Amino acid sequence: MRNPFEYEAANNLPDEDILKYYIQDHNFSRFIISPRNIFLTGERGTGKTMTLLFYSFRIEYKKSIQKSENFNFKNIGIHIPCKTPLIYKKEYELVSDFKASLISEHYLVLYLIRELVNNLQSFSEVTDAFIKLDSELKEEFEYLTGSNLLKNKSFLKSVQLFADKEVVDTQWKINDPDSDAFYNNRVVSLL
Repeated sequence: MRNPFEYEAANNLPDEDILKYYIQDHNFSRFIISPRNIFLTGERGTGKTMTLLFYSFRIEYKKSIQKSENFNFKNIGIHIPCKTPLIYKKEYELVSDFKASLISEHYLVLYLIRELVNNLQSFSEVTDAFIKLDSELKEEFEYLTGSNLLKNKSFLKSVQLFADKEVVDTQWKINDPDSDAFYNNRVVSLL
């Protein structure tokens, strides 16, 4: 048996390796599968990412297929890596604490949107359900955000691209000397 972590971090492992190598610890998994917000802390290499990935939407879905069970869409775990563009960026230290917290929250919401949509796109059951509502969802999203979504892409793919573009636009606005303009596009209030 080879060590899957010898050259790769858990984030880079294929889903099959996560299913194969993860050892369930039933002492702490009850916290992970609860509907409460949690933080996992620990030293590097203690299994935080692997645990969160093991209980993520895409892995839970694959586990249900392996067990020939229907997937329960009631709770969807989304893994969002904590390495945001603000980490190791000099401009983060140059802004006030209040503005830095707004920027951090803005990025968190954008990454949450992106990862949620990315996970949902992985399953044909979900994408098929969105087909009928595609134009209506785009229209409502555009109305709420004031942004135009791509017409030639599905609603989910358009929202993913919107979040990606907003991350890039935000970084440009933060680096602009007149960076107060950043507040105009904040998506925190949407959620």
